Amino acid sequence: MALAVFIVIATLGVGAPVAIYFVIGDRATKILGELHDWMARENATIMTGICLIIGAKLIGDAITALSAG
Repeated sequence: MALAVFIVIATLGVGAPVAIYFVIGDRATKILGELHDWMARENATIMTGICLIIGAKLIGDAITALSAG
């Protein structure tokens, strides 16, 4: 079950735009183009958020390891 959940989450990044394209057809070009433009403009903000999440996870793991040892 955990593997199935992991696979579904892992394929969302690629699968969602493909599904949007096949579901709504020609209108998807405009929607996905706007999404692409927004992500290109906000790249620094998106990467900052991802780095903060990863950093918080690493700090949490380190605190847990230090308190257990």
